[in-house]
Amino acid sequence: MPSTTRRRRGRRNSSRYYVNPRRDRALRIGRIVLVAVMGVVAVGLAVMAMYGDRILS
Repeated sequence: MPSTTRRRRGRRNSSRYYVNPRRDRALRIGRIVLVAVMGVVAVGLAVMAMYGDRILS
């Protein structure tokens, strides 16, 4: 998966970077936010799995 993303970005980068660098930054920020949200959800699920019975009872 990372290799295909890197290859695709490398092909698009030369034309897209000069045309719209703001969109590239927005996509990078969006990807970081997505990874952060997924990490928070994973931590939340792990906490619920460990302490869920104690919280619910």
